[in-house]
Amino acid sequence: MKPRFIMFSLAAILVAISCGKSPEEKPVVQPEINIPAESQAIFSSGISFPEYSGTSAQTASLSFTATESWSTDVSDTKASSWLSVQPSSGGAGTVNMTVSAQPNTGETARSGKVTIKCGTVSKSFSVTQAGNPPAVIAVESVTIDKTELALVEGDEVTLSATVKPDNATDKTVTWSSSDENIATVEKGKVKAIKEGSVTITAKAGEKSATCKVTVAKKVIPVESVTLNKTQLNLNKGETETLVATVLPNDATDKTVTWSSSNPDIAIVENGKVAALGGGSASIEARAGDKSAVCEVIVTVPVESITLNINSITLDEEQTTTLTATVNPSDATNKTVTWTTSDASIVTVDNGTITAIKEGKATITAKAGEKTAECKVTVDKKVIAVSSVELNKNSLDLKKGESETLIATVKPDDATDKTVTWSSSDVSIATVDQSGKVTAKKTGKATITAKAGDKSSTCTVTVTTPVESITLNQATIHLEVGNTETLIATINPSDADEKTIGWSSSDVKIASVANGVVTALAEGTCTITAMAGGKTATCQVSITLVPNGGNEGIGYEGED
Repeated sequence: MKPRFIMFSLAAILVAISCGKSPEEKPVVQPEINIPAESQAIFSSGISFPEYSGTSAQTASLSFTATESWSTDVSDTKASSWLSVQPSSGGAGTVNMTVSAQPNTGETARSGKVTIKCGTVSKSFSVTQAGNPPAVIAVESVTIDKTELALVEGDEVTLSATVKPDNATDKTVTWSSSDENIATVEKGKVKAIKEGSVTITAKAGEKSATCKVTVAKKVIPVESVTLNKTQLNLNKGETETLVATVLPNDATDKTVTWSSSNPDIAIVENGKVAALGGGSASIEARAGDKSAVCEVIVTVPVESITLNINSITLDEEQTTTLTATVNPSDATNKTVTWTTSDASIVTVDNGTITAIKEGKATITAKAGEKTAECKVTVDKKVIAVSSVELNKNSLDLKKGESETLIATVKPDDATDKTVTWSSSDVSIATVDQSGKVTAKKTGKATITAKAGDKSSTCTVTVTTPVESITLNQATIHLEVGNTETLIATINPSDADEKTIGWSSSDVKIASVANGVVTALAEGTCTITAMAGGKTATCQVSITLVPNGGNEGIGYEGED
């Protein structure tokens, strides 16, 4: 280390030392040490030398004026070993004194006092010299216990810095923030001011470390959510808006989310509730982890009521049931109440009406605020038909034949004994309203006689008999060994019997099969065709040689 000198410029101190004459000559004058203003500070506070370990002495100057001879004294023996003044004594007059301190190679500071004496008068000042500190050990590293820190506005966290080596001469840490508007730091204590990012630096000597601090907005949680209504009654199709209040007013996130426990009944969007179907649903408004609920009851009102019968005529004691249809089908209350305008004429019980006596009355069905009516006319009691009987249950007719059936209606005093006749197949048999049945063609048909809700039937069987059968030839002439085919025709063409039977009067002369006649021997015979009891014949003449054109005589016969 180079020596550092603090030079104190001291003005001359006038020390008026008056050596008086003998008493006989002059009065005794006390000696004086006069200190100029420039040196006053030295005498009041002393001389201080800084730390120094060089080889040259440290010096300082001062001045005074003595009125007579003077001398100096270094009060401490130890101090005299390193502290000296020049000159150390002298006569009256202005003195310019130099104070010298030998180099201090030790670490401990040292002090001494210098006294200037002039007769009985003295002035003193102190001299101090700082110790020589050991060699400086530089800081090698600085670390912070956190390299990143996430805070919320208003948070305070103290960081800890470690300086290495442990014996560094100066381990003082200075802290700083890259933006004190975002976060401040004092002795490691970081305080988050506002949202943003900032770097906190800890510095010791020439080394430093940083911590990145991110400050987030302070979150003020929701404390409560309330709704302006806790219960809501709506009709299907109606809407109403709920209002949610979120507290506190300065909550960070006051966003309200809405939901419905049953979207088929009620839905909600931004607080607006829409009723969709009958029933109940809970509408929830949620903000943060708080919520409020409104119970929504949706009613589906009756829009209309209709009856399956709008007017009806009944007989006394007759009953029928009316059916009421309530619309819409999902109406909340579909209960139907029934009333009659005159219970002496017609009564009603859960839709079943009973005619009491002749007259007119109105049946009313009501659901909600809607009504429907049925006009009822009651006639005198009708004596119903108890049975219908026919004189025949079966009838056999030939095509073209007719027969009249007789229907008997019971009881004899039935209100309406009118008989209506019908045929199950008019192409086979018809019937007129007098009961006359006419056979049309072969087959079976059912004839029904009906009176009221009673009926009786007769099964009609129609047949078509063969009326005649004819052959295409009445006589034929054949030579032995030859054949001829006869064609038989049945009349009428729709006769029931279609099978034709063939026969020969002498099978030795001629045979016949399915109308084919075969000549077997010379002679004559008769070929017969039969169907449905009717016959036709052909006379056959057979020769050995051609007949030369002679024709035989044939004929038809009938049973």
